[in-house]
Amino acid sequence: MDTSPQHGDILEQPFLESIGSNTPYVAGSDCHTQNLNTTTVDSTLNGQTDTVHGVTYTLTLRVCNGGGCNPTVATASAKADNSVDGNAAATAMSVTSKDANTWTVSWTVSGDEADVDHWQICWGSSSWDVAGDMPTTCSDAATTTSGDVNKPGGNTQMYFFTAVPVDALGNSNNDVSMTDIKHTVDVTLEDCESDPTLEGCDEKLGDDTQGDAGVPTWTWGVIIGLVVVAFVVGAFILSRGGEGEEGKDWDY
Repeated sequence: MDTSPQHGDILEQPFLESIGSNTPYVAGSDCHTQNLNTTTVDSTLNGQTDTVHGVTYTLTLRVCNGGGCNPTVATASAKADNSVDGNAAATAMSVTSKDANTWTVSWTVSGDEADVDHWQICWGSSSWDVAGDMPTTCSDAATTTSGDVNKPGGNTQMYFFTAVPVDALGNSNNDVSMTDIKHTVDVTLEDCESDPTLEGCDEKLGDDTQGDAGVPTWTWGVIIGLVVVAFVVGAFILSRGGEGEEGKDWDY
């Protein structure tokens, strides 16, 4: 019989007992088994999708061939970490305009920050009441209680903000929007001619851009001016006849 190694079994088992002790592999126990080549040197579980936070997982490796598996096994354990421990959260948040290009977002921290490595500020152009709907546009805060955010381009509109803790592995919490600010963009006449619905275009174009008969408002001044000129010219022509010059041909 050929007793050379053919494949290995990696047996993954969640840690179900007390912290710090291993649960050795027991045949028939609730484990996930994989057959791997003997050249394999590692095995990975996705910490976000394949594990439960805080649960210790034990991997047991044994060498097998067609006649069975070697009774000697190797084991190793690791504790799953896919979220931020503690209940750290931002409260009393505010946002102010620092300069023409930057907002400053500030908050106070409540809860246990022991597992917090840094904070992130997340924002969007609409509010959200469900933490899971938090936008993915985020930036790292400079301190544990404040950070600057670059103002976006675009049009005048509201922006909404929150701040969430991040641990050393990059795990982060979600939270609802907590504060907002109006981002005002000065529009030009060209902007309004391209899109009259932009905020501020009423002032640029006038409250009634079409007048009473489909004529732009500014043209009424030109029309009135032309009427005045025509009246003056007409009066001048009539005055050329003068008094006592009946029968004289007038130039029109």
